[in-house]
Amino acid sequence: MSRRHLLLTAAMAAVFVLVVALGLWLRPDDAASGAAGLAAGPGASASAGDGGGEAAMSAAAREQARVSALADRLRALRRQSGNLPRLLEDLRADCDSEAACRVLIDAALAEIGDPAFTAMLNRLLDRLPAYEAAMQSTVMSMQTPPRERYARIDALRQQILGVAETEFAFGQERAFAEFQFSYGELLARADSLSPAQRLAELERLRQDAWGSHAAALAAVEGRDGAYARELELLLAGVSDAAARERLTAQVRARHYSAEEAAQLAARDRELASQQQQVMDYQKELAALKQAMEVERAGMPAAQWEALYESRVTALRLKHFP
Repeated sequence: MSRRHLLLTAAMAAVFVLVVALGLWLRPDDAASGAAGLAAGPGASASAGDGGGEAAMSAAAREQARVSALADRLRALRRQSGNLPRLLEDLRADCDSEAACRVLIDAALAEIGDPAFTAMLNRLLDRLPAYEAAMQSTVMSMQTPPRERYARIDALRQQILGVAETEFAFGQERAFAEFQFSYGELLARADSLSPAQRLAELERLRQDAWGSHAAALAAVEGRDGAYARELELLLAGVSDAAARERLTAQVRARHYSAEEAAQLAARDRELASQQQQVMDYQKELAALKQAMEVERAGMPAAQWEALYESRVTALRLKHFP
């Protein structure tokens, strides 16, 4: 039987891990009771006297600060769309209830005052539950190539959410996914390319796949991620130790200062030493086990076990004092 997994958890490997808890988001009319509670709060506090009035003013100020903070994040999303799930996940942790979350979103949108943006976001919030339900009920064989699996997810999103809405909500994820798939293909044919050609192809992939999301995705990849990817690409198919060391030094110099590169080199030497230590231990342990099996028949089981344990302990202390 072929292994089958939910697309929600198996769609992407090493792309974005973007989890949308869609049950949180209610329609505006469902949030009426939450809105009424917020509206009634300051008046009720004020009736408790001067101290209550000050507390009410403080509570109102805090609530306005939350609204303004969310409005700023929504403005940032308007400028650089494509990662709505991240904003929703963060907002979820800041809400006392489902209704209050939607009330907070509506208040922030009102502060922004952009009808087109408000309409886009409301359409997404209203449609996301149906998309989540469809994702939970859809399965796909892991034998399906990753690019094809992701294409099916993207098609499902466009069908339920809309084409423009899918780009607005998931554009960054889609761009990075395409980059990952293309990078895998480049890595597979790296042997036919020179080091300079490999780096040029990689940069072309970034530009073509990331597009308008380049700034955001460059931050996601980061300096360390770019270094690791370029190093993997340049070392693919290179077995000569001197050539590998030379290429590694070149990539380090591209991304790090001389001091940082020296620290990385020292770390790599330490890791290599530790790996060799483990390999030597495992090799001697295998030889010990083979030798002990020869002696097993010539002594009582308890004596053999004690001798075996003592020799393993001595071997372990030899390699890991």
